[in-house]
Amino acid sequence: MKKQTWLITGVSSGFGLELTKQLLANGQTVIGTVRKDTTVQDLMAQYPETFDREFLDVNDATGIKNW
Repeated sequence: MKKQTWLITGVSSGFGLELTKQLLANGQTVIGTVRKDTTVQDLMAQYPETFDREFLDVNDATGIKNW
């Protein structure tokens, strides 16, 4: 697989988390959105060069505008 950068919303659980884990294990770069980072701390530690999380809560209109 050609190295790519992926933007995935909702990487803290479910499909988003599973896809993120598989992509990172295959050497891809992932930028993922979360509402809180407690569930992705292990990914941040394990993949410091290829995983970045950004906070995005769609219920926070001010936060969305600042993002």
